[in-house]
Amino acid sequence: THKLHEVLSLSDRVSVLRKGEYVGTVNTAETNEAELTEMMVGKKIDLNITRDMPENPEDRLVVKGVNCVDRLGATVLDNVSFTAKSGEILGIAGIAGSGQRELLEAIAGLQPVTDGAIIYNNPKTGAEENLRNKTPIQIRELGVRLSFVPEDRLGMGLVGSMGIADNMMLRSYRKGKSMFL
Repeated sequence: THKLHEVLSLSDRVSVLRKGEYVGTVNTAETNEAELTEMMVGKKIDLNITRDMPENPEDRLVVKGVNCVDRLGATVLDNVSFTAKSGEILGIAGIAGSGQRELLEAIAGLQPVTDGAIIYNNPKTGAEENLRNKTPIQIRELGVRLSFVPEDRLGMGLVGSMGIADNMMLRSYRKGKSMFL
């Protein structure tokens, strides 16, 4: 495991492997997270990362009261609201089945929303764009640059039987004027 606080609280001794090779064994009562990290990585690592505060953060994506139901009618999102500001990194996490996948799909235009709003504040035009129930193509045509990496990248993001060049061409197939891309 990489959850060092759990390792230290549950074990008496820890053996560290790096790249498949034994590094050493230590008593947990005589070590700490920094020393274990150094053994795992092979060099001293500063775990306290300092980041500058964003200058003039503005609301960029505002999700208000979003509700979604699945194909069987079960509620998968219930009144979800948050604001992501410019210069901010926002993480969405949860155990499998808790709705984070459906939330991200709703923002990307892949999941229908029954209630609420998904507002994108365009920094170039200053316009508010409601992305609710828009397709990915409609979202792109609004000038929103949004990337979505699905949890099932092979099943949802690629065509497995096609090569890399063919998968890359799928993005621009609509630009073709005839049967040739």
